[in-house]
Amino acid sequence: MIVLALLGPLVPGLLWLWFFYTRDRYEPEPKKVVLLTFVLGGLSAGPAVLLEFAAEGLFPFHEQLTRAVLFGGGIPLGTAAALCFLVIGPIEELCKFGATAVYAARHRAFDEPLDGVIYASAAALGFASVENMLYVGGAGEAGAGALVLLLRGLLAVPGHVMFAVFWGYGLGARRLGPPRAWRLPATLLAAALVHGAWDFTLLHEDARILFLPLSAGLVWATVRFIRWGRRNSPFRPSLVAAAAGPAPGTTGVRCVRCGRTAGTGDRHCTKCGGAVLPAVLVCPGCAAPLVERSDRFCARCGAPLAGPALRCGRCGTELSDPELLACPGCGGTAVPAGPA
Repeated sequence: MIVLALLGPLVPGLLWLWFFYTRDRYEPEPKKVVLLTFVLGGLSAGPAVLLEFAAEGLFPFHEQLTRAVLFGGGIPLGTAAALCFLVIGPIEELCKFGATAVYAARHRAFDEPLDGVIYASAAALGFASVENMLYVGGAGEAGAGALVLLLRGLLAVPGHVMFAVFWGYGLGARRLGPPRAWRLPATLLAAALVHGAWDFTLLHEDARILFLPLSAGLVWATVRFIRWGRRNSPFRPSLVAAAAGPAPGTTGVRCVRCGRTAGTGDRHCTKCGGAVLPAVLVCPGCAAPLVERSDRFCARCGAPLAGPALRCGRCGTELSDPELLACPGCGGTAVPAGPA
């Protein structure tokens, strides 16, 4: 029974950990690093509990909070707001962030933007699992342990992840572009605020009507953060292919819809019918786009476009076929040849 009491609260966290881990499709993180981050997140619950109890010296809230969580008792508006926005939200998010920053954020496996969300999720789920043990243990004395575990598994455990992905985004964004010193503190503040708002809507009766809209917004934000991480992953197949350049013997011209490599004379994709780029010729004098391939004069500057010869806009090679859209050698845009 003791083993079940210890392992039971861990099951929801491990199931959610598997779910979020599998969102990283292009370059999955080492399982050892993710599990250790999960453990560190669980250990961070200890300092969080100590800091929250220390905060009780400012105003007594523990008895009111316990009654509200276990028995549905009321809690005053001021106490609820101070507890959620000044104590629980900031302390718990900083502790989870610290568990990620000391190890996973510095590991060489942290090599793409989505990793910030993945490791933040792992730390948050470890924290939530240990928190489950504390709540279920207290509720078990009142005969409500199974109910509390079910509710926390469905709400509180994924909730911790949805708070943490804000600063997880801040960590992951450091892999993109120039660093911005304000981003990580701003995302930590956002995580603390949404965490506090979530708890406030649960603790204060008049605010519970806002719980569902807030939950929907957090789900939407979490999905967007995951999609953002995937879209900016350097391991995304399309980005890898673009970095590698066109394969030998191909044009490098691709369909704008499905990405399939097109032939040198194709104007539309033979697979899906999408437009093929590059599809526009330019005047060699003023670089204005030409309306028709058969134009003999530029519509903007009037420069003569006599002669069927074309040159590659990238490597300068003269192309004999006036219908080419791209250089067969390097994939560069075909442009009308200038004067010799």
